[in-house]
Amino acid sequence: MKTHISWPLRIVFALGCALGLFAIGYFLYEFGRQKGTEEVLADQRLRSIQSENELLRRELVDQKGRQAGQAQTLKVELTTRESLIDQLRQSQSENAKLREEVAFYETLLTKTDRSPALSIESFRAEPQGSGYRIRLLLLQGQSSPEPFKGEVEFKLVAKGNGQAHATLWPVGHRLPLDVRRFARIEQEIPALRLQQVEVRIYAAGDSKVRLSRTFDVKG
Repeated sequence: MKTHISWPLRIVFALGCALGLFAIGYFLYEFGRQKGTEEVLADQRLRSIQSENELLRRELVDQKGRQAGQAQTLKVELTTRESLIDQLRQSQSENAKLREEVAFYETLLTKTDRSPALSIESFRAEPQGSGYRIRLLLLQGQSSPEPFKGEVEFKLVAKGNGQAHATLWPVGHRLPLDVRRFARIEQEIPALRLQQVEVRIYAAGDSKVRLSRTFDVKG
C-alpha cells in the first residue's frame, strides 16, 4: 500500500531541498571567493617579497661596487704613499750626500800647510746584504808636494758566538792606495755583526803602519 504525501508537504520538502542546495552553493561560493582572495593576497605578497629581494640584490651589488671602488682607491693611495716615502728617503739620502760633499770641500779649502801629510777625514760603515759597505775619505795636506802612494788594510772586530773576533781584510794582501790631495775608498766587507774597524795605511814598500785610526760601528 502506497503512502500518500500531500502536496503541501511535497512543496515544503522541495523548498527545503532548494534551500539546502542554495546554502551549499553559497558556502562553496564564499569558500571559493575567500580562497581566491587569499591566493590574490599571497600572490601580491610574493610579488612584494620578490620586489624587495630585487631591491636588496641591487643594493648589495651597488655596495659591492662601492667597496671595490674604495678598495681600489685605498690601494692607489697606499701605492702613492709608499712612492712618496721612497722619494722622501731618496731625497734624505741625497741631502746627506750633498751635506757630506759640502763638508768635504769646506775641509779641503781650510787645509793649511801645517796640516798632516795624510789624514783620515771620515769613515762610514753601512749594513748591506750579508756584510757592510764602508766609505773612507783621505786628505793630503798642502805641504806634501807629491801624491801619497801606499796600501790600506782593515782590521775588523766582529761578534760571533758571544765572543769578539778580529780579522784582517783583505786576506793575504792590501789594497793599493794613491792619494792626490784626496781619495775616496768604497769597499764591500763580508762581515756580520761588525763592531769595530781599524783603518791601517802603509807607505809603498813599507811594512810599518804609517797611519791608523779605529772607528766603532753602530747598528
